[in-house]
Amino acid sequence: MNRDLRFLHALAVALQSAATDVHDVQRRVLTSLTEELGYPRALMGLVDHGDFSLTGWMGASRSGLEEEIPPTLRVPLSQDQGPLAQALSSRTPREITDGASLSEYPALSRYSLRRGVVVPLFVRELPVGVLVVEAPDGEPHGKEALALLTSVAHQAALAIWSTRMCVERAQRSAIQEERNRIARDIHDTISQYLFGTVYTLESCLKLIPAELQTVRERLVSVLRLSAKTMGEIRGLIFDMWIGGMTTGEFVSELRSYLQDLGKPETLEVEISVEGDLTELTPFTRKHLFRIAQEALANVVRHARATQAKVSLTADSQVVQLVIWDNGAGFDLGHTPPGIGLSGMRERALAIGGTLTVHSARGQGTSVEVRIPRLACVSNPPFAS
Repeated sequence: MNRDLRFLHALAVALQSAATDVHDVQRRVLTSLTEELGYPRALMGLVDHGDFSLTGWMGASRSGLEEEIPPTLRVPLSQDQGPLAQALSSRTPREITDGASLSEYPALSRYSLRRGVVVPLFVRELPVGVLVVEAPDGEPHGKEALALLTSVAHQAALAIWSTRMCVERAQRSAIQEERNRIARDIHDTISQYLFGTVYTLESCLKLIPAELQTVRERLVSVLRLSAKTMGEIRGLIFDMWIGGMTTGEFVSELRSYLQDLGKPETLEVEISVEGDLTELTPFTRKHLFRIAQEALANVVRHARATQAKVSLTADSQVVQLVIWDNGAGFDLGHTPPGIGLSGMRERALAIGGTLTVHSARGQGTSVEVRIPRLACVSNPPFAS
């Protein structure tokens, strides 16, 4: 027992003080298992939340890292397929029985194990990856060994996810800073020039005598083109700025968007936000806003509703966006064209969430987006 505690303490110190990226975390965990604890072989794969597969593989044996494992090797997962998926879905270790291999996964069929265990890597509710460890001499893992491997998996998951979040946070911060700079430059130069052009053309049109019809028509054409270009540039500026919006700006911009859509006077829309949006990543804020825009556009254009609600809440566990209306609704089995459900689902998936639609004819529609908080906050509690 004292040996196990010393090992866990040394691993924790090593991960905290020396881990610089995810690969470094994997290497330290795997080599510690094989070189210090004497396991014949250990593999680690990381969850890709985009398509729920395992990738980023790394392996180690007593002779060192197994460089022949392609880091881009991808293992698709489903709840009913093999020990890797079963360990993640049940959140408990799964034994690989004597004589079995990882043959359920064609991409891993070459890495056979005489006997071993699959330990899931989780941070709270979020799956991070799997740790596959071959048992010494083909013997089954005892309770103490499983307890130790579970503790190692917990440390590895925490280190991997916090390292990922730190890197992504730095990248997103740099990207957002550059986008803001470009938006300011466009606003201060091109946008102002176009505004001056549009203003001048409008003034000139008022001064042209009615008989100069040809000149008037050409100036009107130039005016329309300039106004369209200015609108597109304003849209680009907004798209670059949107990721940094505050709670108040989220509400006010949605209300402005409703007015631009031509919201009928008979439609009442309630918009509420609970929680601090600035704690979410700019990427998350942008996609949540775009999903809300698309759903409200459907309400205005198709629903024939008299009431609608937009609710965005961010608590300690989950971020949830709900757009509801009391309109005509539709049959989910025959989704009408032009309502953008696939685009909204893609946006939800891009920020690590899920999108669910509830609707029936004559019973209104509800669009719900749910995202684990750990997947979308700028400063997770363990990444400081």
